Amino acid sequence: MLVFGGQDRVTGMRMENTFEETFSKERNLSCWKACGAVPLTRSPLSSRHVRQEVKRVDNGGKGHLQLKELEQWNHFYCDYLTANGYAGIHLQTYAPMRKTTQAVTVPNAKTRAQAIRDAKSSGMMFYATGGQHLNSDDFFIARALPKREGEASAMLKEKEVGTERMNIDQEAKSLSQVKALELSPDTEKKFTPPLCKLLCKWKGYKLTGPLTKHEYVKAHAAAARPPLPMLWTLEDESKLLTVRSEDVDLKDTALGVAAKQMAAAVTQNMSELDADSRHKLLQSLAQFDRESPDGESDVV
Repeated sequence: MLVFGGQDRVTGMRMENTFEETFSKERNLSCWKACGAVPLTRSPLSSRHVRQEVKRVDNGGKGHLQLKELEQWNHFYCDYLTANGYAGIHLQTYAPMRKTTQAVTVPNAKTRAQAIRDAKSSGMMFYATGGQHLNSDDFFIARALPKREGEASAMLKEKEVGTERMNIDQEAKSLSQVKALELSPDTEKKFTPPLCKLLCKWKGYKLTGPLTKHEYVKAHAAAARPPLPMLWTLEDESKLLTVRSEDVDLKDTALGVAAKQMAAAVTQNMSELDADSRHKLLQSLAQFDRESPDGESDVV
């Protein structure tokens, strides 16, 4: 009667149908909507009352402290049961820990710039930074890395082509010294087809397919003598190593280029500045030199 209602035969008291009132269609739909079941939504995830969790830091607020207190009381009574001969360990539990995605990198580090460069989506960016603010240094360095990779690839290709040209040039000149004559229609009998092909390649003739020996000789005679191949110097190798390195200085990024352009503009238009602006500029330079790591001043 307490659940489904009715009239008491002794007292005559009439009771309402609590079950029908509580679990009516309207009440069920209202509850299901509040918990995000009908219609199916993610509304409970935005509620501060759903699944309180302990943060990994100590300043987690009121909910954090309440959960830690419950955890301590749970451990206290479980230890009490265990001390009195019961298996209290089976009742021991821990407060739910918030699984916060930690940043895999730290600001102003090479690893963070690399992670930002490789990020293809907002999720990968969040994983790289852990949701922290993205500072301008990391952003510009990350943007500079693909550009440097392109430059390094172009320089490597140039080095490979130059090395190949140098080897062909040496082979062709050695062949001329050994044969003591130049390849021509009159001397082609003294050259094998592979040697004729080598000499055509030396002159820069683009070999589009297999040719006969006579065709190689004609192509060699029609082509001009090639210029001396460019040497790959130590300076070029040093530049290549610098470009291939992932240690990017901020001055080598787009931000550094813009700063240089602004400095050049100020230098060229110094006469257009008023006395107060020039004074502030000199003060800024002097402060920078005082705070420079080497302690040496660049301002005369």
